[in-house]
Amino acid sequence: MAEANIFDEIYRDYLEQVARIDLSKVADRLGVQVVAGGVLIPFYGMPHRVSAQGITDEQGCRPNHAVSVILCKYLLMCPETEPADADWISYKDFKDAAPFVGGFVNNVEKPLSLMFSGRLAELQQVCPRMNGRVAEIGVACDQVILFEALPKIPLLIRN
Repeated sequence: MAEANIFDEIYRDYLEQVARIDLSKVADRLGVQVVAGGVLIPFYGMPHRVSAQGITDEQGCRPNHAVSVILCKYLLMCPETEPADADWISYKDFKDAAPFVGGFVNNVEKPLSLMFSGRLAELQQVCPRMNGRVAEIGVACDQVILFEALPKIPLLIRN
């Protein structure tokens, strides 16, 4: 029960921080749509409404804690200007990501690698369900799949 309470406390804290943002000023920079009292943010192609009152998915349900945190951090960490550099960077090169690199490798990279190792065709079939598509970006590998995780934040899987 204590774990649920801490997640609710974190959720409420993020909503209070979101309430202090002028969402109309960050909407264009982030590529989100302003709606009554909040914004619509597509997360892997699925719209989520974020406002000071709460976060809901298309069905009006509160998403899991991780998705709520990602959507709030997306709004709260909006840069003053869009980065001019169009180069791809790895997760470990993000500012302040160092403490989380091991978790990212263990929870994202390794499971994907184990699940789809030697099964590129299956990976290619599954990815559209998460708004992913095969992409040509001029890198040497067997296959590149591009995901629009959040507006203006594409992710690549390179095989």
